[in-house]
Amino acid sequence: MKIGKLLTELRVKKHLTQQQMADMLNIKRERYSAWENDISSPRMGMLQQIAFLHKVPLDYFFGVKEEENPATILEDDEIEIRAIQRAAKNMSPTDKKKMLNMIKAAFEEAFNEDD
Repeated sequence: MKIGKLLTELRVKKHLTQQQMADMLNIKRERYSAWENDISSPRMGMLQQIAFLHKVPLDYFFGVKEEENPATILEDDEIEIRAIQRAAKNMSPTDKKKMLNMIKAAFEEAFNEDD
């Protein structure tokens, strides 16, 4: 399935107009319309934003069928965890270690190795 059709389906499911989607993405409606009509395609960064807004994994746009990937709709906590993972990629090793230590301290039981 082409990306344009997928974009249209996602937008319609949320009862949004093209203008509303364009506003959420900080682009002109004409640009968004061109994507839905497969005149042009969004870049990867924009696809990531669209996936985030619709709570679908990025691979949704690349032909991975739902039956092949049953986790097509992400829960809010999964989205937040992925945001933390993206932030960690931009951290220094020292900051990563600090973050992990804070998480471990806050959630000791979850990190208990005796289970």
